[in-house]
Amino acid sequence: MFEQTSKNLLQWMALLPPERRSKLGTRLADRLVNALRLTGPIETNLGMNDSLRISYPEPRHRSSVFGTPADYLGERGALFSVEALLPHADSFIDIGSNLGYFTFFAKTRAPKTPVHFFEPTPRLFSFIEQMCARNGFHDFFGHRAAIGAASEAARFFIDTEDPGRSSLDGTQGFPKGCEAIDVEMIRFADFAEKHSQLQRMLVKVDVENAEMDFLRGVGQAWDRISYLVVEVLLPAHKQGFINATRQASGMHAYYIKDFTLEHSADGTFHYQAPEHNWLFARETPEQLRQKLLGSRFQVLG
Repeated sequence: MFEQTSKNLLQWMALLPPERRSKLGTRLADRLVNALRLTGPIETNLGMNDSLRISYPEPRHRSSVFGTPADYLGERGALFSVEALLPHADSFIDIGSNLGYFTFFAKTRAPKTPVHFFEPTPRLFSFIEQMCARNGFHDFFGHRAAIGAASEAARFFIDTEDPGRSSLDGTQGFPKGCEAIDVEMIRFADFAEKHSQLQRMLVKVDVENAEMDFLRGVGQAWDRISYLVVEVLLPAHKQGFINATRQASGMHAYYIKDFTLEHSADGTFHYQAPEHNWLFARETPEQLRQKLLGSRFQVLG
């Protein structure tokens, strides 16, 4: 009886309207999930929109299932920068979509904006497509492919412990090993050429140690990217990703430190855990400050 009652309570909490969710409720849900050792899918609105219905594969993604995007530490700065910049773009490109959180967020914030998502893992790709169709999203386009340095067949690596983690780079970030699968890889420049109607793209990149591969594949398509939000991990920093992107794109670099955007003129920054995301924009700090007036963000520099 207790177990079934607890499961019913968790399902009720996962469908609470965003305005009724709280950190206390998320902590309670976390304890119940642990106590019940709950597995399997759970229906949630992800705290994004009361009418959204996503059958999330695992309740262990507590902040996503029971919280709101504002509770998603380490990602909320990137999420809300996407929200703030969507009105200034003609499309959203989600590279490394994983469970589709950014795709769902973008479609709930700007339903009429076309969204292209890239996810090479077959199970995750199918999940996102099904959830987008189920929620009646329009103008969404899925690509079961990786974005990389060339348009060719490639090996893609999936974490054996956490199938949600994957990368084109199989040498780092897999402490207990990985499974390799064959996938299609596409240069961003080739994608941009094929979709010439997309002229002001807002691009989000989360490719787990394959950031340099993305950079090498952009080629002459930088003028089609209005904004780039990218997770940059330590190996990419050591390879000079920030300055290489600044020079190739002609954009300004901003370290996303939660709701603060810190301008970096030379690629240097002061890391704050767990913040790994950067924004590249054509606006100077003063121009970006004016553009983001009324948003959650403070622009420094």
